[in-house]
Amino acid sequence: MFNALTANNHVISLLTNDVGPLPPGPYYCPVCRREVRYKNGSLRHPHFAHKIEEACHGQSEPESEDHLQAKLQLYEWLKRHQIQPNLERYYPSIRRRADLSFHVKGQHFVIEYQAADVSVQECAARTSDYRRLLIEPIWVWSSKRRRSFKHGEYSIHQSEWSTMRDTPSGRLIVLTYLDTAARSLQFLYPHATTSLSRSKASVEPYALASAFPSLLLQPPEPSFFLSVSKPQWLYQKQKWRFGRNHWRGKRDTAYLRSMFASNRSDIPFFPAEAGWPHLGMEALVSPPYVWQSWMLLYLQEHTKINQTFPASFVRHALSMCIEQGIFTERPFLYLPNRKEVMLEHYFHELKKVQLLIKERTHWKWGRPLYIPNSLNEAYERDKYWADRIW
Repeated sequence: MFNALTANNHVISLLTNDVGPLPPGPYYCPVCRREVRYKNGSLRHPHFAHKIEEACHGQSEPESEDHLQAKLQLYEWLKRHQIQPNLERYYPSIRRRADLSFHVKGQHFVIEYQAADVSVQECAARTSDYRRLLIEPIWVWSSKRRRSFKHGEYSIHQSEWSTMRDTPSGRLIVLTYLDTAARSLQFLYPHATTSLSRSKASVEPYALASAFPSLLLQPPEPSFFLSVSKPQWLYQKQKWRFGRNHWRGKRDTAYLRSMFASNRSDIPFFPAEAGWPHLGMEALVSPPYVWQSWMLLYLQEHTKINQTFPASFVRHALSMCIEQGIFTERPFLYLPNRKEVMLEHYFHELKKVQLLIKERTHWKWGRPLYIPNSLNEAYERDKYWADRIW
């Protein structure tokens, strides 16, 4: 941390101390009032630190050099844009200490920079605590947490998913990172989830030297068109059909297998109309081919050809499955209606393949659902519908 108290209760800050040498110690934590050490080595920025064996309720984990650099860079960046940030402000009523806090147009914000692992529950607790004080938290993650794979795929931890925000259009979602080595904000845009923790995504950097703080308050739209290529997604569907399954002990796939068993089939033979990317598909933890197959089999069982039904018919069935623990919603803290976005856009994908027909405010089951008899036939049908969807 950069702030400490002297013996006479005077606050000193290593970032704002312009009066020369620090006053003599001892120094104390402004939150827990325990003695802290002043560290000024060759490898890390000068800072104060608690003794290793001591815990402080204002600090959930020891601060790394990356964390110190993040606070320093964001503090200086905000000041360059005539925003007066408070460093390491403590809020006693909720027992939270923010990395940075500031006001813009009367709105109170705090920045929560996260480099270490943290649970979804802790993210939710911090966010809820700040909002009780009418403070809006902005989560910024260390770019060192981000892992990329081939074919534009990224690993995203569940706690990171929970802090996703939407872009101004409301169509895309975005995660904010800070690369302290490059001194740049980096926005990650997931656009096609493939599993619990992986998604096709794109990253766009903004150097702090030229970026404006408004990017933190409202993440930007990407400057490029986000899409998944047809060959890439067909390869993904191949992996789901032909790859080794990991279904043991999972409620969603166990339930889906029972539905396929009623049709004398199994999950790898899922209908070709399932498993396609679209907006909102990340609302559930289950891979898209799983929940989309459930929806198709449910509609086949409970509706007839040319029978109309409202979207709420499926929405209610899905809510029941979530209540029973069959499916799990991602615990978004900033995106309360993502499930509705998911269903709306998948309905429109099914319209492209003539499985559903829109009739004013209702939908109609347009044709029989076909379940492939072999994996090769399934993949051929995937290619057939891909030509019509893309």
